[in-house]
Amino acid sequence: MSDKDPPSLSVSISRGLTDKLVERRKGAALELERLVKDHMMMNDYSQIKQVIYVLENEFTLSTNPNTRKGGLVGLAAIAIALGRGSIGISLPELVRPVLTCFEDPDARVRYYACEALYNISKVARGAVLVFFNSIFEGLCKLSCDSDSNVRYGAELLDRLMKDVVSENPHFDVDTFISLLRDRIYSKDGYARQFLVSWVSFLDSVPDIHIQEHVQEFIDGLFLILGDERKEIRRMTEEALGELLKEIQQHSATVRFDAMANIIAVHSQSSSELIQFTAITWLKVFLDLAGRSMMKFTSNFLLSILPCVAYDAPNKSHIKRVAFEVNDRLKKLLQAEDDEDTSTDEEAKCSNTPMEPRSQKISPPQPPTSQAMMAKLTPQMSPKHTARTTVAAQSDSKNSPSGSNTSSPKLSPKSAHTSPNESPEKIWVSPPSPPKDASTSPTFHLLPVLGVLINHMQNTRHETRMETLRWIMWLQQSIPKRIYLQAGKLFPALLGMLTDQYDKVLKMALQVLSILSTSKVGLEIDAQTEPRPKPALTSTLATQADGKPKASTDTRTRSPVQAKAKETKSKAVVATTESKPQLNKYFRLFLLELLKMFGTDRALLERKGNLLIRQLCLFVGAYSVYCTLAEILLSEEDFIFASIMVQYLNLILFTASELYGLRMQLKDLTTTDNWTLFTTLYRSWSHNPVATVALCLLTQNYDHASNLVLKFANIEITASLLKEIDRLVQLVESPIFSHLRLQLLAPLDHASLVRTLYGLLMLLPQSSAFNLLKNRLSCVPVITEVEQEAKVRRRKPHRTVPSNVSFDDLLEHFVTVQRKHSVLAKEKATQRLST
Repeated sequence: MSDKDPPSLSVSISRGLTDKLVERRKGAALELERLVKDHMMMNDYSQIKQVIYVLENEFTLSTNPNTRKGGLVGLAAIAIALGRGSIGISLPELVRPVLTCFEDPDARVRYYACEALYNISKVARGAVLVFFNSIFEGLCKLSCDSDSNVRYGAELLDRLMKDVVSENPHFDVDTFISLLRDRIYSKDGYARQFLVSWVSFLDSVPDIHIQEHVQEFIDGLFLILGDERKEIRRMTEEALGELLKEIQQHSATVRFDAMANIIAVHSQSSSELIQFTAITWLKVFLDLAGRSMMKFTSNFLLSILPCVAYDAPNKSHIKRVAFEVNDRLKKLLQAEDDEDTSTDEEAKCSNTPMEPRSQKISPPQPPTSQAMMAKLTPQMSPKHTARTTVAAQSDSKNSPSGSNTSSPKLSPKSAHTSPNESPEKIWVSPPSPPKDASTSPTFHLLPVLGVLINHMQNTRHETRMETLRWIMWLQQSIPKRIYLQAGKLFPALLGMLTDQYDKVLKMALQVLSILSTSKVGLEIDAQTEPRPKPALTSTLATQADGKPKASTDTRTRSPVQAKAKETKSKAVVATTESKPQLNKYFRLFLLELLKMFGTDRALLERKGNLLIRQLCLFVGAYSVYCTLAEILLSEEDFIFASIMVQYLNLILFTASELYGLRMQLKDLTTTDNWTLFTTLYRSWSHNPVATVALCLLTQNYDHASNLVLKFANIEITASLLKEIDRLVQLVESPIFSHLRLQLLAPLDHASLVRTLYGLLMLLPQSSAFNLLKNRLSCVPVITEVEQEAKVRRRKPHRTVPSNVSFDDLLEHFVTVQRKHSVLAKEKATQRLST
């Protein structure tokens, strides 16, 4: 042996291992293998260690690439010679230099390193797992190597390592998860494939329960699902599908609460695949975790509410699953949740009505709303993102206002927003749950209301409709808590009354009606002393004693109006027993509705008829008209009051929804009906023609005749003549069929005839004049009437049988017609609700 040859190695072995030709290196490796076996037979392990030392320090650390390759080949040959029974004593010395060569600048050396570790691991099997961390880290880097041969070698070694792991029941999953978590945010395609393959592999091993650790890497896995390469998306989708099946089979060990927010954020992704997969996961979470998911309702709603408006065919599957999640969320609420107001810190103050703004209404936020709402930002590193993911699960500190609302959290997704995704995704973090949240799930109402109020302004009307359905569901499920927070909802709901879609408008009106007629609200109002005054500046507002408030309205009034203001009566109309008891929000609602009509006449012209009619259907015409009349009685803008009475009068005479109210006014035989008449009359006095029409409807013909005579003191304007024209048209309509029949008895209804002739005298000779003139020409003359009276005094020519009662027949007819009326109203209500 030459002095230059390393000790313990012959000249032929040394030269063969460093030769450029592969065949000679293989021959030298076989010779080295025989040498090691000879030392083993002589039990001379010190010589073997000396050989390993030489290969590690003289060969693998050489500056010559061929020498480094020879050293790797020699280490693999020694491992084969030692065999599984003896390799353990020298395994560290064999593996360390190979791992060092994983980062060699020469691609061929890196390939030989993969080959050497493959042979070493094939012999050592489970013993090599001691170095799993280093091996996995090296494989992760080699999997995305620029050289295809290196990647191929790494792939072979990767398969062997998976086989070794599957054979070892004591594989340290916790250590692997920490490695995976640190690398899951890689953007390299090969590295992503490598990581996803390991997730799929571990999920397939029966003895490894990876579902217990999904929360540690699920965020990165969803980001990989958005990769631009189809193959990566496919294998990630399969991995997520298998993980979800594993979760469904072993749900008892899964930390759903640690993943809920992460999945909710990804369900807002602009990628259809990510969004569909994430929403599918949310559906499974709700099925498996049940009411423990209630605290994440706000985040789930933030994800699914925009999806219900999808109309593109390629997104129909997302819309379908979103509706399924939506239905499951609603079913989580139970009656007992209405009693738990521990998270509604502002319940006391939020019951005070808030002043709506006449322009676009922005949803009111509680003092801690900025701490509950945060926009995602894309300036986070992967490591910081991972820490944020863990921190998002910890208890948050109290906000400055003293509530349990959590501080703003940034989504892990923000660090890896793809170019096609908008970073403007909002994540509403629910308040930190109480210590006993596992045993008593809590529904956090404030964040939910924040999401719903924001989505009331969504550009898609389907989303706005579903938002209103959610509020109606909350009103039904937790009426007490919703009423206590009505001050937040009220302004936003009022703003929706200007919606361009009638379906949205009707549903918003229905929600407001439910709020205004809440029996729970009556109980709460009764317990609240003193009752809070509406914080409004409307000129329609009145004080509790019926006196008008000092007005801040700047609208110009004439001297006549100013004088009328000073001399106005302080009369207050007494309520009746038939008038339903309504909570404070009903009057506030009508006050603001009139304010909207007063400031936006176009709204009154476009939607006024629809709003009043639907409101009468939802609440009851009696309550609506009495309350509006009481409010208009204190209205200081006489012009607006006259216009409003004109609209209300037209609706009263033409709308089918007010048929019952018309019947009450026709039948002035009860105290309640007389009170209704007098209540309307006082406000209807703002419009002379409407007042006459009301008297004609109620058959107060003497008074109507006197009113027409008073027209001599009123300026006859074109507007007034147009209103008289409309009244003539109404007289010819079916509404006044009873009036026309009464003209057959002018002696009994002389005041009616005088009233109609008075209107005729006021009209110019127009089509309305001719119409009314023709009608009055049909009234029998006095002589004919007297002759008819003589005929009536004659005895009847036939006797009515005693078993026939016209009164009973009439009562039967009325009963049947009443049933028809009730049925028609039920059908109308059902049609509106659908």
